[in-house]
Amino acid sequence: MDDNAADNERSDAFRLNQAHLLDLIFKHSLDCLVLLDRDYNFIRVNESYARACQRPAAEFPGKNHFELYPSGLEQELDVYRRNKLIYKCTARPFVFPDHPEWGETFWDISCVPMLGKNNEIEAFLFTLSDVTARKRAETALRENTRRLNEAQRIAKLGSWELDLRTNHLKWSDEIYRIFEIDPASFGASYEAFLDAIHPDDRTAVNSAYTDSLAFKKPYEIAHRLLMPDGRIKWVNERCESSYDLHGIPLRSVGTVQDITQQMATELRLRETTHLLDSIVENIPNMIFLKDAKELRFVLFNKAGEDLVGYSREAMIGKNDYDFFPQQQADFFTTYDRNVLKNTKVADIPEEFIDTRLNGQRILHTKKIALRDQHDTPRYLLGISEDITEHRNAELQLQQLNATLEQRVAERTHELSVERNFIATVLDTVCALVVVLDRNGCIVRFNHACETLSGYRFEELQGQPVWNYLIPPEQLPGVKFTFENLTTQAIPSIYENEWLVRDGSRCLIAWSNTTLADERGQVTHVIATGIDITARRKAENAVIAAKIEAERANAAKSEFLSHMSHELRTPLNAILGFAQLLESYAQPPLPPIELDSVREILHAGNHLLHLINQVLDLSRIETGRLSLNLSAIELHNVIRETVSLMLPQTVARAITLDVPAGNDPLLVNCDALRLKQVLLNLLSNAVKFNSVGGSIAITTTHDGNGKVRIAITDHGCGIDAEKITKLFIPFERLNADDDAIEGTGIGLALSKRLVELMHGKIGVDSTRGVGSTFWFTLPLAEA
Repeated sequence: MDDNAADNERSDAFRLNQAHLLDLIFKHSLDCLVLLDRDYNFIRVNESYARACQRPAAEFPGKNHFELYPSGLEQELDVYRRNKLIYKCTARPFVFPDHPEWGETFWDISCVPMLGKNNEIEAFLFTLSDVTARKRAETALRENTRRLNEAQRIAKLGSWELDLRTNHLKWSDEIYRIFEIDPASFGASYEAFLDAIHPDDRTAVNSAYTDSLAFKKPYEIAHRLLMPDGRIKWVNERCESSYDLHGIPLRSVGTVQDITQQMATELRLRETTHLLDSIVENIPNMIFLKDAKELRFVLFNKAGEDLVGYSREAMIGKNDYDFFPQQQADFFTTYDRNVLKNTKVADIPEEFIDTRLNGQRILHTKKIALRDQHDTPRYLLGISEDITEHRNAELQLQQLNATLEQRVAERTHELSVERNFIATVLDTVCALVVVLDRNGCIVRFNHACETLSGYRFEELQGQPVWNYLIPPEQLPGVKFTFENLTTQAIPSIYENEWLVRDGSRCLIAWSNTTLADERGQVTHVIATGIDITARRKAENAVIAAKIEAERANAAKSEFLSHMSHELRTPLNAILGFAQLLESYAQPPLPPIELDSVREILHAGNHLLHLINQVLDLSRIETGRLSLNLSAIELHNVIRETVSLMLPQTVARAITLDVPAGNDPLLVNCDALRLKQVLLNLLSNAVKFNSVGGSIAITTTHDGNGKVRIAITDHGCGIDAEKITKLFIPFERLNADDDAIEGTGIGLALSKRLVELMHGKIGVDSTRGVGSTFWFTLPLAEA
């Protein structure tokens, strides 16, 4: 047998095996199988395909597929046929032409070209899988998912699932909307979920979840979410978990509902309830509430407690028979039952009640039945006003009215006597009294006016006042003022000159008032005046003296400034030579002479300090001291100043308590002048302290944008009557104590420096206890 014959034999055997395998597939496959020739004519179909078409399998061979089912698939297959490729499509919709009532079906289709000897297509093997049920289930699932998402959106209720084995967290769309997070930027893990919770609530939420896993119980918690723009949301979260046979948690599922609106409503309700409770509790009338069934008290306010004399704890749950006499309790109960039968407010103008502490009282009470949605009375509301004093006042008024007519008659007689008395008083008083009608004509002119003006009342009666007594140049202003007074406008106090009959003038200060009729129209102006001519001359003299004193004070300050400069030059030379003698003398000075040199240095430095203080004080008073105000860290300056004071505090064994100053405290001031003020106050605290005493420095905010720096010592203290002189230049309150150095400039200078830095300075002191000197400085922006 040659090679070609062997190849043909093997090829025939392969075809036989292939045909046998195809028969087995056609018999046993659950999918629909169709074998078509190259022109798409049926060669054979399997039973599954015949059942799907509801035709016998024998009817198909020889018929063209696309004549039976013109679905357009032929054009698609032609492309694959030319390229001898396998064709596949998924869930292709199809309607059987002979049975449209079956509706649309869906098929997974694959077509495999079967090649012959010359690698030419001899047939097509179609495999069709009915996926209609799957397709409809997927559609239903999508619809159900859409409906679920819509329902979650409407309810603002999202769902989540956490796989505890992979730590993978799955959120529904609504949770992303609630948390306002883009799903693409969310790391789907439990940790990422915690990051979305308000920082103050994370621990509580995490504890609730971990406790739920530990005790294998569901949990529910309300917590906050912090939005990127600072808004706060409230959510209610529920969760339950599933576990394996060994109790290891596998999966947690839960819901998250947006309850922001509910929380806001609840907050408003709580506020409203609190407001209502506050109104009920603080209203001055007694308010009580009884249940409709047994008329037992269920609410009683503070005014009711004060009125009846029983606490609300004693009243709640009991009725009128437990507190009031039988007759009163019967009346209250019968009336309450009648009120519960009606819908209107019952008004009891007078109701007598025996109280525990206040005796019998008279009440004005209103009652109404409170009904539910079924119009059934549930409670009885009562509001009672204690009108005992009002009724007593009415009785007293009646008694007063009984004697009123008699008093009127007596008063009429008294008025006639009073008129004469008033006329006598007006002519006796030293003050000027003038009564003008609304036209400015003189109605009354007392004796003091006659004496000052030189005119008798009879001469001026009925005449306009400005025709005789007002200088011509002041006439417009006086008339304008009078017109304002007659329309009840200001000013009511006025100064003008009078032209005396002898031609002289006097300055008068007037206090004016008006009389009006029953319609409110001004009828008269009453002017009461004082001659202030002499006083005004004295005031002008005082003003001139003050101006002269200020000029002299400025000259003094200028003199002190020049003298300070002149004194400092030779003093610096003295100190320089003394320092040379102390440190560089060859040979060194003997101890006695060295002590003298050091005494020169001590006295010179003290004098230089005094000159510098005088110079600073004079610069302030002449307005030539400039400050460099900036943001300064206060605690650093305090520590630097305290270090300079250490030699003095150590020498007197004084302890110094300084603020820790862990947090920066910026004040707006001049650092050099601040240190100067601190040194002055600390030096005084050391000088006037006792040996072995203590000093405390404190810094506090005063709540008005300023810092209060206080230095407290436990020294001798200051007498109250001397405190007002503390900040006056050159005032030494301890001048009788020669052992304490001082010139009386330091505190005065400190006061002016603090005020230049926009602060205040003061002192609180008790004799024999100690003193606290304090000053304030404005806070600087960080």
